[in-house]
Amino acid sequence: MNRAISVCVALTVLPAALMAQSQIDRDLAKLKEQRDKAVAAAIEPIERKYFERLDQLLKRAIQANDISSIEKIRAQLASSHAGGATEEAGPERPGNVPADAVSFSGNWYRVYLENCRWRAARDKCTRLGGQLVVIPGPKTQEFVRSLANNRELWIGATDVKGEGKWLWVDGSEMVFSSWAPGEPTNKGGGGREEFVHMRSGGGWNDSRDKNTLVVGYICEWRVK
Repeated sequence: MNRAISVCVALTVLPAALMAQSQIDRDLAKLKEQRDKAVAAAIEPIERKYFERLDQLLKRAIQANDISSIEKIRAQLASSHAGGATEEAGPERPGNVPADAVSFSGNWYRVYLENCRWRAARDKCTRLGGQLVVIPGPKTQEFVRSLANNRELWIGATDVKGEGKWLWVDGSEMVFSSWAPGEPTNKGGGGREEFVHMRSGGGWNDSRDKNTLVVGYICEWRVK
């Protein structure tokens, strides 16, 4: 009698587990499709919500002991620069690019952890044969955000030549922007805020040339 009950319970649990796996697979596929469409259409992904949703799916898969879905979700996290950027296939590394620089869309990037003024960061990137990073659109913003890995870093934008007229270090106008809520404010104590850094959450902030919260900067080497 007990054996019959055990078989009955097993037969009941198995379809439930299969249904849970099927639903997670559908949710995961839908989530990936939404993100891919956003990137393809040059719409800035709301990356924090994206990773929160992936985390929810991972927890559901773990609760269901769904090994297949767990591995799929972890693979998607890895391919989405979770916890830092990964180097994608790119051109051969030029001789002036550091060996540990990361490739993205044909260019190369490296984080330097050094508390310094914005102008000093700009000049150091120039001496290294590159420039302080320029972020022309949402795809580069997403990549640089993952490379920054929640650290506050200088990026190559300033309005020093005209209040509110933001320019990149290569002379191009700031068409795309990713300001943090309420920024830019130009309300720093002791003078105008004319230089831009990326906050820990990825949003941009205008700042004075010296900011003790900024722990470094990102250099970029353009190949094409």
